[in-house]
Amino acid sequence: VMDNPEQTAHVLNTLKKIGIGLSLDDFGTGYSSLAYLTRFPFDTIKIDKSFVDDATPKRAVLLKSMVNMAHELGLSVVAEGISDESDALELRQMGCEYVQSFMFGAPMPGDQVLKTLKEQYPLAQA
Repeated sequence: VMDNPEQTAHVLNTLKKIGIGLSLDDFGTGYSSLAYLTRFPFDTIKIDKSFVDDATPKRAVLLKSMVNMAHELGLSVVAEGISDESDALELRQMGCEYVQSFMFGAPMPGDQVLKTLKEQYPLAQA
């Protein structure tokens, strides 16, 4: 990605044109730069677990700022690594649309996802 940002932008724009949604993972760390938000056509940012884990007053300000910035840019927000329901509720109140956590389910292959959904929502198959 970093070696050829122009090519990356071209590929990501092509994916968007065919209806694929794009998420910027690990937002706030490493290579997930703010510049990516304007350079590439993301739909969603995924706020890194390290920001969610830090239980300080500054954390809340930073998380709220990230959520607000994403919304101002027309992006939705996923918070990664939620450890309990109170964190999920707090992030919801900040405007975070989605949370990701082992608390809700472990990663699984696609065929297992379909099986699980069919078992939990049998009427949706009709």
